[in-house]
Amino acid sequence: SDTFSDTFADPSVIRGKDGWWYSYGTTDPLREGEGTRHLLPISRSRDLVSWEYVGDAFTEMTLPTWADTSRGAALWAPDIRYVDGQYRLYYVVTETTGTVEPNDNAVGVATSPTPTGPWTDAGAPVVGPRRGGGGEPGNFLWTFDPSHVVGPNGAEYLFYGSYYGGIWVTKLAEGGMIATGEPTMVAIDNKY
Repeated sequence: SDTFSDTFADPSVIRGKDGWWYSYGTTDPLREGEGTRHLLPISRSRDLVSWEYVGDAFTEMTLPTWADTSRGAALWAPDIRYVDGQYRLYYVVTETTGTVEPNDNAVGVATSPTPTGPWTDAGAPVVGPRRGGGGEPGNFLWTFDPSHVVGPNGAEYLFYGSYYGGIWVTKLAEGGMIATGEPTMVAIDNKY
């Protein structure tokens, strides 16, 4: 139970090195009727039952520079990991500065020494906007729902996608900030 929100979409949870559980949510107002959006709100809990709000990963002033604020860019579907002594927060940017077209979503990542920030964006998408077939303006595949994985040999991968475009995986360069090589399709559109 909590008292700070009645919505907390797409939660991602991690146990911090300080013993607290931390949860990160999609950009939204936290309560019905609230006029302020929270850009990847963060909450924490000792018992995974009672949660308290501890802040947002970003503010309107600290959004990644490649998020197009003139088109109302939001940050969605966070994925939190602890890798190589730092916290990594992967997320979707719904509108980028890479095009002037709508729906040009991409996956970004920010790092922090603590689960509550401050968060430093990598400065560019990890996986950039991907055009859909036909070439119509605004026709971009959904590059949503990132999920970071470290393989048994230490290699890093990022899964992403959604209903429009299917699910994909790409290898990440050391540091987890840049996709390398060719992505591989894992599931077709609307399969799961």
